[in-house]
Amino acid sequence: MEKRKRKKLTHNSRRITPPGFIIWGAGALLAAVLVFNLYSWTQKEEPKRNLEYEMVSQEIGKYEEMVNKYPGYRDAYIKLAILNWKIYKNDEAKRYLEMALAIDPNNEVATSLARSWGME
Repeated sequence: MEKRKRKKLTHNSRRITPPGFIIWGAGALLAAVLVFNLYSWTQKEEPKRNLEYEMVSQEIGKYEEMVNKYPGYRDAYIKLAILNWKIYKNDEAKRYLEMALAIDPNNEVATSLARSWGME
């Protein structure tokens, strides 16, 4: 019987063996799934942030109307300070908190917020 000659494989074809190819493929697939999930998550979160910003802005508008109607309403100024802080308008928040403290300097909520925001 004649022996069959084995084909010599080139150097590049020896690099990835079947088990190595499976591991490499699984890693690539996992990376693709993670990237897709991260992209999907950010796309879902962005409208939520915009919606929250819009809702807080509407609430700020209501409290500003209240403050215009009742200028001595301390709690409305505190609420305005908190709402502005929530949407990262920190200068506005501090301004409203200062107004609340001008009305009632001994208010526990206002003084606590002022301490935590570094105003005192």
